[in-house]
Amino acid sequence: MQFPLQPLLEKIVEDDTRNVISKSEVVRVNRQTAQIMWSEIKFIDAEENREAFSRICIGLGSDVQCLITFDFWADEAEKLTPVWDVVMRSLTLGLYISDPRTGLALPD
Repeated sequence: MQFPLQPLLEKIVEDDTRNVISKSEVVRVNRQTAQIMWSEIKFIDAEENREAFSRICIGLGSDVQCLITFDFWADEAEKLTPVWDVVMRSLTLGLYISDPRTGLALPD
């Protein structure tokens, strides 16, 4: 039985105590060797009184777990969303590297 990653992520988003104004659906990242998913909330930062985004990613694979959070101001979304996209595209969990001197491994 696989760990219920999606309900856990939904609960994390639901329990966020910031002034949330919107929530995204859970996004699944397809990998052969891992379960990876993320979600986003948009909120009003109490200190700065500015709109901000918070993205939360959780993943499991090959006995490795990860939690990635990424918060940024809404007016910086155009330049920072591509950074998140690169992180999600490149995220690999539990990749076995047979020879650490070369760093070569089979891609996911």
